[in-house]
Amino acid sequence: MENSCRIVEGHYQVDLPLRNPAVQLPDNLQMASNRLRGLQKKMKKNPQFKEDYIAFMEDIIGKGYAEEVSNGDNTKGGGQSWYIPHHGVYHPQKRKIRVVFDCAAKFMGISLNDVLLPGPNLMNNLQGVLMRFRQYSVAVSGDIETMFYQVKVPAEQRDLLRFLWWTKGDFSHQPKIFRMTVHLFGAGSSPSCTNYGLQKTATDNKCEVSIKAVETVKRDFYMDDVLKSVETIEEAKNLVNELKTLSNRVQLIREATSLSQWHHVSTRENPADMTSRGVKRTQDLINGIWFKGPDFLWQSESEWPRDVLIDLDVVDVEMKSSFTIVEAGDKSVVDMLVSKISNWKKMKRVMAWVLIAKQKFLTKIRPNAGVVAGRSCVVQDPGQPTVELLNRAEEFILKEVQSSAFEREIKELEAGNTVSKTSVLFKFNPIIGEGGLARVGGRISQADVAYEAKHPVFLPKNSSVAEMIVREIHKDVGHLGKNTILEILRERYWLFGANGIAKKVARECVTCKRYQVKPCEQVMADLPSNRVQADGAPFENVGVDYFGPLMVKRGRSEVKRYGVIFTCLSSRAVHLEVAHSLDTDSCNNSIRRFMARRGPVLTITSDNGTNLVGAEKELREMWKKIDQAKMKGVLNNVGIDWIFNPPTASHFGGVWERMIRSTRKILYSIMGDEARLLDDEALVTFDNDIYGSRGYVAFNSQYADKPQRKSYPFTRSFCE
Repeated sequence: MENSCRIVEGHYQVDLPLRNPAVQLPDNLQMASNRLRGLQKKMKKNPQFKEDYIAFMEDIIGKGYAEEVSNGDNTKGGGQSWYIPHHGVYHPQKRKIRVVFDCAAKFMGISLNDVLLPGPNLMNNLQGVLMRFRQYSVAVSGDIETMFYQVKVPAEQRDLLRFLWWTKGDFSHQPKIFRMTVHLFGAGSSPSCTNYGLQKTATDNKCEVSIKAVETVKRDFYMDDVLKSVETIEEAKNLVNELKTLSNRVQLIREATSLSQWHHVSTRENPADMTSRGVKRTQDLINGIWFKGPDFLWQSESEWPRDVLIDLDVVDVEMKSSFTIVEAGDKSVVDMLVSKISNWKKMKRVMAWVLIAKQKFLTKIRPNAGVVAGRSCVVQDPGQPTVELLNRAEEFILKEVQSSAFEREIKELEAGNTVSKTSVLFKFNPIIGEGGLARVGGRISQADVAYEAKHPVFLPKNSSVAEMIVREIHKDVGHLGKNTILEILRERYWLFGANGIAKKVARECVTCKRYQVKPCEQVMADLPSNRVQADGAPFENVGVDYFGPLMVKRGRSEVKRYGVIFTCLSSRAVHLEVAHSLDTDSCNNSIRRFMARRGPVLTITSDNGTNLVGAEKELREMWKKIDQAKMKGVLNNVGIDWIFNPPTASHFGGVWERMIRSTRKILYSIMGDEARLLDDEALVTFDNDIYGSRGYVAFNSQYADKPQRKSYPFTRSFCE
């Protein structure tokens, strides 16, 4: 790099560090074409990606970072040329696209990076840059825009950096061959070459700027980013001005010359452009402007072209840089951690690791730094921080919190004085206790209780750390309420405004909201028409279900009987039958007895029980026979529509499920102690006793002083 580095057109130019300068590469044009077609498909699917990609490519071509290969050279393939596929990636925060040239893409087992030397690692150590950055209170940060593109590649090596692209992103034309004129993002050698150019800039200009500026370029850059700290803002401004002068050569030209001294040379008359454009024949080179220069130089100066002049006020595109100066405030490490951590236990663990790192750093720069703040700080390398270290971390955090909220009071107490009467701590007789923390004083120092309970630590009201501690206690006690939180809190801390903070933590706790939230109330659908008929007779539309079993005596044995409940869907009247089994025949018999007493039925609704499904089929057959024989004109054109609720949807039958509950309650209260002595006759008798227990007028205690209608059961015989 030292031998090849030179300044060309205001930029450093460094050769590509080839492992073998005479390397012969295979012709990979087809591979690059295939990758380009894949890129084209992606662009067609994503218009925004296409727009950003085209803008980036046109920008690098427009700024001279890439150039179109002349017609005479575009058939060249293999040997000393290579086609690089490319793709776009977005910055995760800025959402700014960057086109990456895939120098690691292999063809026939070889890639461009395979033939390039990576070069020496000239980047500064990141840890050193960061440590020096924290040395002083005023911070300077900046970056070099498109740093890789600021170092040129010799014209004779640019064919190794070929790529395919459509002019102005127009897919309607065939892609053309371009080549990069600069070191590109993606090549293994680029970081070394560009960092060499950056450090060369500092070395070549060390006589024109301060030593601090030169050292900043050499020691405080990490790739294209600079992080530097100085003692004053004025010093920072001077440093930034010097770094801009290094990065902008136009500034030097403007200071050393005047605008009238400069003239424009068109591309056609510029001999330097012949190296990049190329010439077809040696004779053209000999007879052309390469040896004698443009024609106007052989004329008098008054005849030189003056139509276009260089505008020195335009910012040089060679190396656009931006800098930010920030003066550090009083924000402590605790404040920075609070903004990133919300868990008290995690906060203590992180602070414990900070203390470990601090001790290691102090040990390196001061070998005898084994004691800090009156206690030993020598620590081993634990897998996890020890309990002692976590306690020290907690003390450190609490001291930082107190120093912000009670700075004046702590200074008075450390000086041996009492705090001012206007202080919020005055009435607590504060002391500086264990760990150097301000604590509640009082008269119970001789009490046989824990030291933290006798002298709890003061915590200010508006403290994120205090809220973090309360939140941790709330979690540890199983998300109990305010009183439990305060009970545990006051065993170690005296938090001002604790009542309100505890309420707030409990109120905003996501877990508590999840467990204590009121269940959502489902909006019920409209009742079906058979539930709201006003002019229909009772039991025209019924719901049927079974309940039981009920044990009855038969001789010396006991057998099971089942209750069959028929509920009028409109009047809620109830009819009970006894079924001797759960088979279809028994179900049919119960329905026939019900209709014999209550009259014709239009619809029967039931659960989707297997016995009821079977009964529906046989019941229809039964009705066909009855229609033809016995019922004649009375039941002529009358049939039953049996409606089955969906399987496993027992909530569809709430109208009769509620009646079953009431029936059970009444039945067992009537039977009492005789339940184990019932026979079939007694069971039927008890069922009939229930009929009068279900009325159609509810008693409302709100109108207890007013006469109300008597509750009559809806019953009707078939002959009515």
